[in-house]
Amino acid sequence: MSRRGRREDGRGVRSSRKRGQKEGSLYQRASDGLWCAAVSLGNGRRKVLYGGTFDEVLKKRDGLKLAVSQGAALQDGRITVGRLFEAWLAAKRPALRPKTYARYASLIRCHLGQLAQIRLAKLTAQDVEAIYRSRSDLAPKTIRHLHAVVKAGLTWAVRREMIARNPAALIAPGDLPRVVRREMTVLSVDQVRSILRVARDTEAEGLVTFALVTGARIGEIMGVKWDRVNLETGRVRITHSLQYLDGKPVLVEPKTRAAARELVLPAFAVNVLRAHRARQNERALSLGSVWTNTLNLVFVTETGGPLNRHAVLRQYLRPLLVKAGIPSAIRVHDLRHGAASLMLAQGIPVPVVAELLGHATPAITMAIYSHALPDSQQLIAAQMESTFGGG
Repeated sequence: MSRRGRREDGRGVRSSRKRGQKEGSLYQRASDGLWCAAVSLGNGRRKVLYGGTFDEVLKKRDGLKLAVSQGAALQDGRITVGRLFEAWLAAKRPALRPKTYARYASLIRCHLGQLAQIRLAKLTAQDVEAIYRSRSDLAPKTIRHLHAVVKAGLTWAVRREMIARNPAALIAPGDLPRVVRREMTVLSVDQVRSILRVARDTEAEGLVTFALVTGARIGEIMGVKWDRVNLETGRVRITHSLQYLDGKPVLVEPKTRAAARELVLPAFAVNVLRAHRARQNERALSLGSVWTNTLNLVFVTETGGPLNRHAVLRQYLRPLLVKAGIPSAIRVHDLRHGAASLMLAQGIPVPVVAELLGHATPAITMAIYSHALPDSQQLIAAQMESTFGGG
């Protein structure tokens, strides 16, 4: 039966096909044309939802059914904030990247505190602020991440009519701890040359060279596979990032479409990778069954296992910095910053650098690396002098 072809019964209701009690029924009222959905909440109770269209009320019904099935029913208003976030995480998990889900779950499990015991119907903005104030031991950035998760979970509850409004949305950004951004470390051309010089013919040469010429993220670098590298053309496809979930290495797809990209290496970097592969093949042959590079990764441990960023910093980067006479406070991510800053300083257009870095838009590159751009007024003056100064 079509949506428009429903019959009108003696009560003035244009009814639909009846559905099972657990599924809920949908119908359109003849009096005002509103679409209605009745959902069982258990214990013989039902809740009626309303919408202007069939699709709208269907969406509301399915959302409430999901909440009920996950133990988030509004029975006597007894659902707690903790149970709400359990249901929210379960509903969101299919759409979240594994690392994002793990971070959300960790924030809720470790930092929600007494907020989890409060009944959802009684939750106030003051309750939420009190939790933030009680966690003065946390970094401001962590508090802001926690607030974002709390706000998102409560927005989900509002959309499913569990609560009338979102208490976390009443907290102004200015009321949250201010994050003091760490000043970006930018490597100079001479420093990059020094790093590449001391890395020559070492185990770290391939990874450090790749990082400095591509500006790739450390997870992307650790996730590069040999079948994505063409040493004849110098092209490398970034298709995965290596992350650790519950201590186990996992290859995940890029977060955005722009992050999946193809890079072109300079000739000297291709030669470095050729030598790196030759050393890796020799080691694999000498170790035999001890060699464990089952993922076919380009950059691995001494026995072929996946790297992690702490090992990269401790075993590869810091020894090179000491030998090159560069402050060891530099982080692994600073290699990406250094590469991007050098590209921009040399006049490579922002859209090109954005594509190389895997940024979703050039505006992101501009926001992060505006300090590295040549002074626009000086560029204009130099161009004018070049064009008209000789006359």
